[in-house]
Amino acid sequence: MELRDKILSISSKESFEKTALEVYHYQVQYCTVYLNYIKLLNWKTPTCVEEIPFLPIEFFKSHQIISDEKETEIVFKSSGTGGQRSTHFVAESQLYIQSFSKAYETTIGRPKDQVILALLPNYTEQGESSLVYMVDHLIKETNNELSGFLLKMLTKQKSNNCFQQLFPTNWTNFQIKLINHNKDILGNGIET
Repeated sequence: MELRDKILSISSKESFEKTALEVYHYQVQYCTVYLNYIKLLNWKTPTCVEEIPFLPIEFFKSHQIISDEKETEIVFKSSGTGGQRSTHFVAESQLYIQSFSKAYETTIGRPKDQVILALLPNYTEQGESSLVYMVDHLIKETNNELSGFLLKMLTKQKSNNCFQQLFPTNWTNFQIKLINHNKDILGNGIET
């Protein structure tokens, strides 16, 4: 079985442990930055997940971290709250989608059985966010017109209908306050 298939078929703590160690060996073999880091640490071969060394976040700000044999399909950037934005290079977008979709379904449920309302103001404004990418994909999977990014819905005046269908209350006052505070909604909260 190929490594990607093993990643997608993890179903227990034991299969996670075994697959994580295989991913470690793959990264040591095919990711020069990671190999050099392991050599610099003089790290012994891990026998369990807890022994696998993780790259410091600073490496994602100063190096292109991707397997040498792969080409970049998608580039994501962090929010940059600590200054410089770190970069995440993704070689296989399909594997990325399958991975987060499986994790979502396993822990939360099937998106097609849900209405997903997302409030991610800073992330949507910055662009290149993996979180927005994942949530956008999951929203599309719901195939439900009530699902969406709340701030976009508010600007399209779609939300009043959406909220009234979901909750039997008047959301107009909420809408106006949310629109007035959309830039600092998390800092100031929402007054009712």
